[in-house]
Amino acid sequence: MSRDRKHELIEMAQPGRKWGYAAILAACLILGLAAVGWQWRSDVVLKSIEVVSACEVEWKLFSSAACPPLNATEDEIRETVDAELDSPLYEMDLARIADRAQRHPWIENVDVERTPSGRMILTVKERTPVLLAMRSGRPVHYIDAEGFRMPFVAGVAYD
Repeated sequence: MSRDRKHELIEMAQPGRKWGYAAILAACLILGLAAVGWQWRSDVVLKSIEVVSACEVEWKLFSSAACPPLNATEDEIRETVDAELDSPLYEMDLARIADRAQRHPWIENVDVERTPSGRMILTVKERTPVLLAMRSGRPVHYIDAEGFRMPFVAGVAYD
């Protein structure tokens, strides 16, 4: 039997050998990419915090009308959230950040997103006042439908 014929018979007897090498190579490649991704994830830091009104998000989809400004200023919300810039973005607890933001008296709900570029986006839904509490003829605070008090904002009119 010739040497070439012997190699053909060996290869025919072990058809999965080539696929085995390919599977090992693919597994090593996947593990290598996972390690690089894990390292990249730990290197992403918080670069900016963007505050967006939920009204703006909804109105951009369904209407061209302008959305009223937030009663809670972006600076107040950033201060309430207390997330430090240049800290690892993917180590931050988004539920804790949302909870901190909801402690602001005007904020009813917050959705927190983070982007791979280092931005944190807070989509804020504010409470809607239904009552203005007065004391001695002067406005004291607003009250929403759930009975939650919000501080009076001068110069803002509600229907």
